[in-house]
Amino acid sequence: MGDELFLRASDNDRNKVTTFLSDAMTHGFITTEEMSNRLEQAVSAKTFSDLMPLVRDIPGGVELVRSSARSYIRSNYAGPPSFVPTQTNAVNQRHNYPRRPRGRSALIWVAVALFFLPALQAGAFGAFFFIRSMAMLAITVGIPILAIRFFARRGRRRFF
Repeated sequence: MGDELFLRASDNDRNKVTTFLSDAMTHGFITTEEMSNRLEQAVSAKTFSDLMPLVRDIPGGVELVRSSARSYIRSNYAGPPSFVPTQTNAVNQRHNYPRRPRGRSALIWVAVALFFLPALQAGAFGAFFFIRSMAMLAITVGIPILAIRFFARRGRRRFF
């Protein structure tokens, strides 16, 4: 758990330690001479491990330095932010391409119904006409769409 102490301390972190030291002096934990020595070391400190000996013997000092280091780790090294799909940015996380918009399936059912209703009225010949037209539609439109999607998923990889 002490790995965070080897990170470099910022000016803000050094300022926190100097204000903590001045508060410790006003409460009587350290003398004026110790205060001046520790302030010089705090201003020249580069890492959190350099700041730790300055506040180790003062109550609450260790927690101050460790919490500063841990908050820096949490804010900068927590890993990539989790992806939360929203209404405007709905991405399929499995394949990384945009989802199909809602309502497209309803349009497909309406188109099928518009083709199927005349087929029902025409009897057996209408059913044959409907099945033949759906097969031709699938061959002329569906197979090329499936091929385009297949090769688009492969990306820039070679085909052979």
